Amino acid sequence: MKWTLALAALLAANAFGAAAPTQPALGIDRAKSHASAAIAEARAKSVFDVAVAVVDAGGTVVYVERLDGARPDASEAAISKARSAAKAGSNSANQQGGAALTDGGKVIGAVGVSSGGNATQNQAIATAGTKTLDTARLDKVTFIPEAEVDQGFNRFATIVNGVGYWVITSRRTAPGEGEVHTTDADIIYVIEGNATFVTGGQLVEPRSISPIEMRGKGITGGEEHPLKKGDLITVPKGVPHWFKVVDGKFSYYVVKAKS
Repeated sequence: MKWTLALAALLAANAFGAAAPTQPALGIDRAKSHASAAIAEARAKSVFDVAVAVVDAGGTVVYVERLDGARPDASEAAISKARSAAKAGSNSANQQGGAALTDGGKVIGAVGVSSGGNATQNQAIATAGTKTLDTARLDKVTFIPEAEVDQGFNRFATIVNGVGYWVITSRRTAPGEGEVHTTDADIIYVIEGNATFVTGGQLVEPRSISPIEMRGKGITGGEEHPLKKGDLITVPKGVPHWFKVVDGKFSYYVVKAKS
């Protein structure tokens, strides 16, 4: 597997122009922060069918995030836009959804955005992604007032972005896709509603949406867990999981922890 990823990275570097070894690296944590900034801008614009991809200077995918409302091919489209912007470098303005990332005047990667919105809207979201989320809270005690938490549930928001963890307010009215995260554990606490949550088993028609996440249409096998208000369930990294049934409005917190 490591050899396959290394080969893929080498091929991507040859295709897009490999960065010199001394060029600033774009790691997964920074890539996530850029994606989170773009997602925050999308939600602020009430765009909930968005996918955001972050690639390095050579066009290799570092991170992809896709909201539940996005069309099936949105991730691939976002990756394509990010690669085009990385290749264009500092001349990537007006890419209709792509913006280059720079560090010390050097291009280290790019952000790509795909949604059902117009090109101007996608470009604004991608440009917002060239910034990172405010890091002032990262190593400090964080208090989020009730009103801000409630607003987060209305827009499926990351309300805390910490070092090695982040907190997401989530609300579902329908089943989702099966997922496997290779680096993150999920800690889920139910606020309201009822759902059937499946862990283990195998993804149905699995596909890679980023180097650290697989998704599928559902899960075969596995163990079913009926979830209700007050329940808490943890999902270690590498374990398939899926909201198989959602009864009405189902709200919950997810604490994602790098493990």
